[in-house]
Amino acid sequence: MKLLDVSIGLAIAFLFGLCAFFQKFGLKEIEKFSITGMLKSKKWLIGIFFGAVGALLYVYAVKKIEITLLQPILNLSLIFPVVFGKVFLKEEMTKKELIGIIILIVGVLIIGL
Repeated sequence: MKLLDVSIGLAIAFLFGLCAFFQKFGLKEIEKFSITGMLKSKKWLIGIFFGAVGALLYVYAVKKIEITLLQPILNLSLIFPVVFGKVFLKEEMTKKELIGIIILIVGVLIIGL
């Protein structure tokens, strides 16, 4: 396992997490859900940008990094929107979600690292 490979995987997970967070953040500003509304939301478009950068980095990573290492690390992308939602959007984090995050981290450590 190379530190650079793990770092790239974590960067992709973080970018995908930012994508989900900013899309949710942007959708909160839209009064009526519509494609036009999404395209007018700067926050939603920032989410799309992070997702696109993450996708490009993912394509590179699939070519360079063992998939058995990369895929478990990418599952950490589920954690970031939950934490960002709690901190920035003041959303509730249930005990179930907290336990899920802990299990996810332990699972990634067991499987991928």
